[in-house]
Amino acid sequence: ISEFCDEEETDVPLLVKNSREEVTKDGKVKIFGPQTIGAYEGHQFEVWTASNDGDDKVNSSPEVCTSGKKPVTVIIGTPSNSFETAVHALERVLLHRETVLIKHNSLREYLYDPYYIILGPLIRRGYVQQVLDKHVPSRTKFLSHPRVGRVHVAGTQQTITSVAEELAVSRPSLQSGDIHNMISTDHTSVIPAVVSPGTYSEVELKRMIDLIVMSKKSNGGCDPTAVQVVVLPQEWPLKAFFKEKLELMLNVYPSTPSYCPGSIERRDELLEAYKLLGEGRAFLLEPEESAKDSRGKEKPQVPMEQRIAIIDCGTFGEADFNATALQTAALGPVLAYVELPGGKSFDDANKWLQNIAIPFLNDKTQILGSSSVVLATPPSQLKNVTNAAVGSLEYVSIAVNTPPSIALPYVSLMGGMRGSYPAYKQDNGFLGNVHGFPNVLKTVTYGPALDYNPNYRGNMKV
Repeated sequence: ISEFCDEEETDVPLLVKNSREEVTKDGKVKIFGPQTIGAYEGHQFEVWTASNDGDDKVNSSPEVCTSGKKPVTVIIGTPSNSFETAVHALERVLLHRETVLIKHNSLREYLYDPYYIILGPLIRRGYVQQVLDKHVPSRTKFLSHPRVGRVHVAGTQQTITSVAEELAVSRPSLQSGDIHNMISTDHTSVIPAVVSPGTYSEVELKRMIDLIVMSKKSNGGCDPTAVQVVVLPQEWPLKAFFKEKLELMLNVYPSTPSYCPGSIERRDELLEAYKLLGEGRAFLLEPEESAKDSRGKEKPQVPMEQRIAIIDCGTFGEADFNATALQTAALGPVLAYVELPGGKSFDDANKWLQNIAIPFLNDKTQILGSSSVVLATPPSQLKNVTNAAVGSLEYVSIAVNTPPSIALPYVSLMGGMRGSYPAYKQDNGFLGNVHGFPNVLKTVTYGPALDYNPNYRGNMKV
């Protein structure tokens, strides 16, 4: 560890390809990229960076420890998987040279023993320590310790806000911006999938539907990478057909149960709220009683807790529009539709995306989305239309014709990172970035064209 920490910093790569300047609400921003960082089974992964002042220094962790000693990074373990917390711990120790304290999530306290083996060399040398959630009676008291210099948390915006408030209580001398810079997040948000208007073949529509269904049916839709909202052009001629086929496939695909506490309660709360708005605004999908599998055997009935709620938010701008499902991270079997005006013809795609869809998606007061977005485009769409949409979306991970569950982990494996869009400061650019790209803006994953149907994993066809 000492030898590693004594090595000199290496020069960061400069991204000069397609550099340009854009004027945003935060001022003039210079955009660098895209820089391709890898490819895998028909996918291409890119990183985009930005600079406000020509500073090409790599983002680094701020030293805001109030004790005068080297700060400790607290990692509040994620409930969604078993490996991510260990990856973050290794990153903070080896790349950022910090001491790490892991607080395991109550759903995954069984990780204590295997982590003791995996991280054993770092634990024995005092670089990493871990504690169970049940041994921390008060998170506020836990985070108020003066040695805490950074907190990494996976959760909803409400969780992140709560952590910020807890840090602020014990640090009255720090400004809100200083408190914000102490937090890095894997923010659980409302992930939208926006469908670009145009002409799609039946095969292309099916593949687009499969991308949504795959993320919604896995683990009861509670994964933080699951699509929760489908954004459709109101005047798109294929809209009704698309919704019919999507709901059919949601019934056909097998489900696995949710592991996230409260997912069914959140689903039922949204159901009740939208049912009050009128008939057809919310319903549970009803599996066909006589549904049979490919061998002619009766399929088991889908348990009530795995049945998906379909929510109709209405058309944005109209009197009956309701955005509750867009501002609630359901983390469960919920799929909502929102329609945006226009998008009648193929020729309207660029106009609809740039003038209507993307401003709506980028407005975080309308949709609680900042981590990921899916952009579905037909093969017939002009490349410059897709490129312009990718450049305008203010999301840290943009998945083009592929699900977020592919985009987020694979871009990290390729040496990428969770991005950091200036408009929302998601993750502060601190997660990953082993290549040392300066001022990370966002990552983009391009999947295969919708008329191509690969095997992603084993026998899972997407």
